[in-house]
Amino acid sequence: MRTKHTISSFLLSLVILLSVAACNHEEKKDVLLFSAEIKNPTGDSIFIENLSKGEVVIAFRLNNGILSKDSVALPMGYYRISDGNETTLCFLKPGFDLHLSLNTKEFDESIKYSGIGGYENNYLAAKYLLEESFQDVNNYGYYASLEETEFLLFADSIYNLKLELFNKNKSNFDKDFGKLEFENLKIQYLTKLANYESMHSFITENQAFKVSNDFPNPFININLDDEQLLLVSGYINFIKMYLQQETIAELDKTNSTSYYNTLIDLLDFQIKNTKIKEEIAYYIGPASFSYAEDKEYFYGKLKEIISNPEYLNQIEEIYSKIKKTKKGAISPTFELYDIDSNFVKLENFKGKLVYIDIWATWCSPCIKEIPYLDKLQTEFKDKNIVFISICQNDVKEIWEAVVLSNELQGIHIFIPEIDNKFLSDYLVTGIPRFILIDEKGFIIDSEALRPSNPALKEQLDELLNCLTIP
Repeated sequence: MRTKHTISSFLLSLVILLSVAACNHEEKKDVLLFSAEIKNPTGDSIFIENLSKGEVVIAFRLNNGILSKDSVALPMGYYRISDGNETTLCFLKPGFDLHLSLNTKEFDESIKYSGIGGYENNYLAAKYLLEESFQDVNNYGYYASLEETEFLLFADSIYNLKLELFNKNKSNFDKDFGKLEFENLKIQYLTKLANYESMHSFITENQAFKVSNDFPNPFININLDDEQLLLVSGYINFIKMYLQQETIAELDKTNSTSYYNTLIDLLDFQIKNTKIKEEIAYYIGPASFSYAEDKEYFYGKLKEIISNPEYLNQIEEIYSKIKKTKKGAISPTFELYDIDSNFVKLENFKGKLVYIDIWATWCSPCIKEIPYLDKLQTEFKDKNIVFISICQNDVKEIWEAVVLSNELQGIHIFIPEIDNKFLSDYLVTGIPRFILIDEKGFIIDSEALRPSNPALKEQLDELLNCLTIP
């Protein structure tokens, strides 16, 4: 016969076991369980990378190509799994119990997932193979050259092919994944529509091109409130494109020329969700900061909108550099070798105006400026001005061939390193970029006019007429 003490002990043990089981169950909900079997691995590890930043967030050590089940604390979202130079898109979520198998010799074709989360990731692998099948035509070099009616038929057909694959599999999808992936497909399609006018104008060199009044408005039902959409690749850029369109419309109404200050105002006014507002401001801010017409105002708005300490630190760093490259500041300098292996320092050109062109051979807008730059150099050949062309983020042999075969005038410099201090100090985030420095080494304009702008010649004439040589 059991005593009360025995029964109490039994009940207490049962409660503890149930509690432990409940805790384990909760723990599994909070983490992703992941295992893998990799045939012919290229190394002893596989990596999970953050999709938006391209940073490795988890490294798994393989044992003869095998990864035993491991738990990972990662927020829900799209990631990349990489083995050597090969990568595959995946969707990970706490609560998934996912097993990956692949053969690196047939990487994309061999990918197979099983377990919780398998349906979603097998779909992503199949979607990649579908996209690969029409990648030769699904690039703006082809579809942006099409006339409007043909382009819309093309864009619709690509979208419908992807949507067909999605609809065939969606009944098996996790609810969150189904929502995000549907939005992902839609935003890819709408972004293509939103880009068409500018891309067609660029490809066809028809600067006057405008889409017809019947062209669909990609922003008509834009969602500015659901912060879960921040997990969708391309969503932030799509919102940026919408705000850029709204900014242009606002400038047309007011006849204002303050593009970037209007842009940050519209961002603050139109987006009510604080998380989305902060992410868009951070996405726009660093790249646009140096172009802002009123940099103090732009800086103040960013400080109002952004609260993330990491983001704020970067904004402060950029602002500090902007103050060092404002009009009248002493220019950052460089010490580099030109195409003839001569050692060149910016200080060598004291007593002359210095006009700097930052470019690359792969940059079409840069190449379009070359004839205008060449004409300027001919016109100012005997004046106290030096023209320096700095090529960056390029292949040295290609750069040399372009400069020599075209007999380009001026001083030509190649910057081999990715992170060059001169470019960093000037916050060069896009090219072509032009800088104008006076005869004493002080900055006239860190965002100088392009050679194709007739006002540049007038400005240079005026500066040279007032030139004082120390």
